[in-house]
Amino acid sequence: MNFNLIRKIFLLLFMVIFLSCQQDKNPVTLSPSPVIDSLMLPAKWNTLSDIVYKVEVRVQDAQGFSDIDTVNFRIIDPNTTTLILSGDLYDDAAYYHADDGDVVAGDGVYSNRLTISQIVPSETNGEYTFEFAAIDKEGNHSQIQSRTVLFAPNFPPGIDEIAAPDTIVVVPASQIITISVHDHDGYDDIIRAYFESQSQRTGVRIYEADMFNDGNYELHGDEAAGDSVFSARLDSTFVLGKQGNYNLLFHVMDSFLEQNETTAVHEIFIGNSPPRIVNINLPETIVRPTASGVYKYGLITVQVQDAQGLGDIDSVYFYSRKPDSTMANGGQPLILVDNGIPFDPDNPSPYSGDLKKNDGIYSLSFFIYSDYAVGIFTFTFYVKDKAGNLSTPEVRTLEITD
Repeated sequence: MNFNLIRKIFLLLFMVIFLSCQQDKNPVTLSPSPVIDSLMLPAKWNTLSDIVYKVEVRVQDAQGFSDIDTVNFRIIDPNTTTLILSGDLYDDAAYYHADDGDVVAGDGVYSNRLTISQIVPSETNGEYTFEFAAIDKEGNHSQIQSRTVLFAPNFPPGIDEIAAPDTIVVVPASQIITISVHDHDGYDDIIRAYFESQSQRTGVRIYEADMFNDGNYELHGDEAAGDSVFSARLDSTFVLGKQGNYNLLFHVMDSFLEQNETTAVHEIFIGNSPPRIVNINLPETIVRPTASGVYKYGLITVQVQDAQGLGDIDSVYFYSRKPDSTMANGGQPLILVDNGIPFDPDNPSPYSGDLKKNDGIYSLSFFIYSDYAVGIFTFTFYVKDKAGNLSTPEVRTLEITD
């Protein structure tokens, strides 16, 4: 008998039983106290204006959000340890406290909105400590989370000049737009500059790009770092889906998260030339099969171009008129795709037999069965861009014969 083997098995069983007993004696339990997960409040508050600042605290509780009773705050002068102000934050979607700024009720995010005039006399500068704590319905307290906030005077930045084209049809590789800015606290106080586009027809705003003051001319078009000029280099995506008169809206933000008080606007006309069909590959004639249940396979491809780039293509499609002059597919367009997905007869959409993704060649596979009508099918092809421009239609025919 192999006593060494028996001894090893015995020791293994002993360890399993021992560990099982240990786990029974010391079960893992979650903390009963709520936990403050994160704080969200500006690090700098402007004493020259009575701006409303939003304060948010995200709280977790192992027993669920409904177990949280209150979340409170205290504002303390760290030099004297004097309590300046105390109050509560709320998670009620501003239902019971209309000005608390809370967005979603019961999500564990507690909010309130404060102004400096509620906290200290006008133009009282200095650093103050904000302390936050949560208490659940059993009286358990979370840890205290604190954040130091600077109260100081601040003058918002401004934009002095915009350099941008008045008209764009196709974006050249060298197209750069710039703004010249000012800030009472120096250019280093500016933490962000960006611009949006706004259609004058619809009023819809679209974020476009951040602007930079980093001296990276190749990437951002900026010639010198740390000066008063912020720059952005445009690419072909700027004109995608746009056509007509637009406003370019420029913004600059400082370390107090304050922006230029007057929005800087530049009007621009964006001309979006329509796409065009370059080539259509379609069989001229197909002999329909004679046996029932047998089909012949065909592939239609359409190559397209757009002066704004292929990213401006919205759809490629065609209408099919049958030999009896009725419309195929209930008169609805048949969509071609450029997704590079091989053909699957059991799931032809989106598995339409396209050979290469995003190469500007759109594809659609089809079958011809023995019961298909003989005669001439007329296909009318279109390509539409994201601005709604349509190409000149292209007509081709396919004859099905016996």
